Amino acid sequence: MFSNHFWKIGLLRKLVKEQVGTIIEELKEGAYEVEFADKQGKLYIRSTPYFSINSVMNQSAMSEKPFIIYKSSAGSGKTYTLAMEYLKLALVHPFAFKNILAVTFTNKATKEMKERILKDLERLMHTINPEALLDRTLLKHLQLSEEQLKIRAREVLSTILHHYSDFSISTIDSFFQRVVRAFAREIDLQAKFDIEMDQAAVMERLVDRLMFKVAEDNNLHRWLVDFADEKIREGKSWDIRWNISKLGSQIFQEDFKKHQHEIRTFIKDPENILDFRTRLFEERKMIQKRVQEIKQQAETIRSQYGLSWTDFKGGSRSSFLFFDRIGSGQALFPTISATLTRCPDNPEEWSTKKGPCAQIEQAYGAGLNQLLKEALAIVPRWNTLEAVRRNFYVFGIFSQLLEELQQLKEEENIMLISDANEFLKEITAETEAPFIYEKVGNQYKNFLIDEFQDTSGFQWASFFPLLDNSMASGDTSLMEKSE
Repeated sequence: MFSNHFWKIGLLRKLVKEQVGTIIEELKEGAYEVEFADKQGKLYIRSTPYFSINSVMNQSAMSEKPFIIYKSSAGSGKTYTLAMEYLKLALVHPFAFKNILAVTFTNKATKEMKERILKDLERLMHTINPEALLDRTLLKHLQLSEEQLKIRAREVLSTILHHYSDFSISTIDSFFQRVVRAFAREIDLQAKFDIEMDQAAVMERLVDRLMFKVAEDNNLHRWLVDFADEKIREGKSWDIRWNISKLGSQIFQEDFKKHQHEIRTFIKDPENILDFRTRLFEERKMIQKRVQEIKQQAETIRSQYGLSWTDFKGGSRSSFLFFDRIGSGQALFPTISATLTRCPDNPEEWSTKKGPCAQIEQAYGAGLNQLLKEALAIVPRWNTLEAVRRNFYVFGIFSQLLEELQQLKEEENIMLISDANEFLKEITAETEAPFIYEKVGNQYKNFLIDEFQDTSGFQWASFFPLLDNSMASGDTSLMEKSE
């Protein structure tokens, strides 16, 4: 379902609200649960004063709906359905296919869809079978006779073959590359730049460059030694090249790119990292000191009422041995049990009927409860500081990787495919759809997006203004989601 894509649904809500004047009051996972019969069901949003997300439409009604979400399962005829919807749009007139953009996520899916459409057109040129679902749907949708449909199919196929470069069925990455190249001048890229698809190969080259620098860069040497040391402590491989590659792959991820400007600004100045390290250790010392104070105060209250920690609920396995164990050994805090988390402000969890209930109740009220609450409240902060401390080398290595990556892209005149998605998001957010079409060379009116659930946040944000423009013009778009 769409439960992992609420951000997309938010944009859909905005799009539908703007175009049909309707607000979707609630879109949640269950709203998309629809049962389909064979190949004839679709989930759709219709432009009427009221619409139901769970409505099911007939195959022939696509032209009446400006925005359709089609849900299919494996083996249910997804390629068949996408090809049919493409033909319903393309057969309107011989050049209509130029205004259709169909995007898939694999070259194999692109090839299958193109072959299906061309084979269907070739067959329709010669034979029309009114009993077949495709033929019957096209005849009804286009309001053509059998002979007229044959002629139209021949015209469309001929036009596609003579203008094959306008037959826009491609992978989503291929389409985005076209847009990036169209805007090359705006982003100061040379005319013959390459888009690098193999990011693993790029990372391998970056690691090689770091290894060459390590002997002459003392800071880098220290970061890498800390990195290797921490991996050994964790019982993991000391193979620093493999570990750096795994760590460095994060710089290509969308989650990193969302915050990369802030991260780059921070780690660009070495003083920022040193200051952060100083504040980190100062706060650790403050927490360590306070935890020791809590331990001493807890021991004082326990002794004051003649108790031992095993007198509390649980006996020799009492959760309250927590007070005896904090600040001891390598870890500041022992493992926090679920039982202990239920004890603050809950005196019933402190003792049993067989134990010294009166003394425990007095110790509870004398401040032991407050000390437990304070100690447990410190744990999340301490764990965060420890995680940052253990991975502090990341700041230094990231700084070096980002610097080397920038130099590599300039030297080899390349743009990473992950950079292309980010760039397109920024371009489409600030640019009107007509200008994008002018740069690309095509005026798309209809969009068919395969495997919609696999689009990334940046990719969806790049498509949104184009879909918005399509709906504003009353044109039809379709998205397919696989289960």
